[in-house]
Amino acid sequence: MATDRKKFKIPTADEIDASASTSSSSLSSFSKFQQLKKEGKVADACDLDKSIRTGKKAELSSGPPKSSMSGIQPRNVLQSSSSTASSVSTAIQNNKPPTSTAVPERSGPTAVKSLNTNSIIVNSRQRGNPILKFIRSIPYEFGDIIPDYEMGKTSCALFLSLRYHQLNPNYIHERLKQLRRYYDLRVLLVQVDIKEPHHLVKELAKICILADCTLILAFSAEEAGRYLETYKVYEHKPPEAIMEKTEKDYMSKVTECLTSVKSYMIYTYRPKRKFKTIRRPYNYVPMGRPALPPDGKYTTEPLPFLRTGGRDLNGKVVNAKIGGGPKVSWYMRDDSFLNKRDAESVEERVLRIHPDPVRTANLALVGSGNNKRYIIATQNMKEGDVVKTSREIPTISVRAMEGDSHPLGALPMGTIIHNIEKIPGEGGTFCRAGGASAQLMRKVGDQVAIRLPSKHEVVLDPTCMATVGQVSNSGHDDVPWKGVGEKMRSGYRPRTGWKHRKTGYHGRKIKPKKTFHVKPKVPDYETYKLSGV
Repeated sequence: MATDRKKFKIPTADEIDASASTSSSSLSSFSKFQQLKKEGKVADACDLDKSIRTGKKAELSSGPPKSSMSGIQPRNVLQSSSSTASSVSTAIQNNKPPTSTAVPERSGPTAVKSLNTNSIIVNSRQRGNPILKFIRSIPYEFGDIIPDYEMGKTSCALFLSLRYHQLNPNYIHERLKQLRRYYDLRVLLVQVDIKEPHHLVKELAKICILADCTLILAFSAEEAGRYLETYKVYEHKPPEAIMEKTEKDYMSKVTECLTSVKSYMIYTYRPKRKFKTIRRPYNYVPMGRPALPPDGKYTTEPLPFLRTGGRDLNGKVVNAKIGGGPKVSWYMRDDSFLNKRDAESVEERVLRIHPDPVRTANLALVGSGNNKRYIIATQNMKEGDVVKTSREIPTISVRAMEGDSHPLGALPMGTIIHNIEKIPGEGGTFCRAGGASAQLMRKVGDQVAIRLPSKHEVVLDPTCMATVGQVSNSGHDDVPWKGVGEKMRSGYRPRTGWKHRKTGYHGRKIKPKKTFHVKPKVPDYETYKLSGV
């Protein structure tokens, strides 16, 4: 430390003026940045700030020696007058520390100087953005700036679309790294253009908290343009301009009290039920059970479907709403994918598509070589299409085609999938009904998150297989029954009516027949009138 104090040298007034003139000339000349960029010495606007404040090494080689004071000088642009320099030299002679006026406060750098300070500076990459059509009350001009929009010297905005963020989640991180902290107010203007933005907005909120940014959501391009105009209009206005103005006189207070609606909450008392209805557990019994082939092997031939009539294996009626129904056949559907022992990829051709008499989704008969199997048909699948099944996970996401099966880790984010494995190698578990589909949302560490039709998100292993596309027969629930007879012939018993006997628990009571009591017949007695003798 002693050696450092001996080498310490406070610059003279002439040296301070020379450094101030050098820094001011570098700030006023933007053409130097273009020249340095062509020579390869400056890469982007981040290096521009460094070049502005440090200057060329050749010009500063004759300056003061490297010391603690000279190390601070390039980071603070000194623009002082001759009076300030004389006060510094006077303080040196009297062995007193210089006053704080010798080192003014540093201001944030700007990447471009606009001739018109009343306009919004727009980055060149924003050409063609629909937001620019709705910036009407304030002019805008294009410039070479780091953010997307510059509303003032200390405020800027980055524009982001949620649909683009789904495809490129790392884009916003790169832009924030380039922006750094050049502006006091940094706004992240997000346009909501997807149906379910909750999870993405939550993720962007965390990013804004860490990056010290303001998050603003716009649900249309017109609304986003209005936000930019408002920021520019209130650039130099005090905070009181946007606050609610209330008068303090008695009449104004009474008017505000009578015309404004205050929020209140109504609390209602709901007594607890003393008695709780105990219902019998409902045992699910399907309308029928399939008969497996005698040898137990997979087959594409139709198999009989045995009706249960609502009775369990013991013959007891468990579900009274099921009974009868037409005689149908069922087909064995293969919801599994390639085993690890098989080839890495297999291509199969769609031979036939027909409805499933037992399930809601249509069936597609596919074949490769001598092997045939039934799979779930997708919405736009046709006869003659070729579907591919692969277990490879490449470095770059594959091109998702409808009907192809890939691991979750090989598909791009936002892909619509169905027949998803819960555990690798066990076959499809999620989204197998007619019209069902899930969406690949994001990566959580080494795993992948998907969103099910119930809006729940599940995190699965990236090696779990899934099929691209939506399940066919999506409108099966929209077809109404033609009548009661059709529903009864399909195997559904009526809920009400004389054909469905009900007990007292359901409302109408079936009373037992009356018991008739047979009374003995009273014999006819003869009467005699006795007269006195």
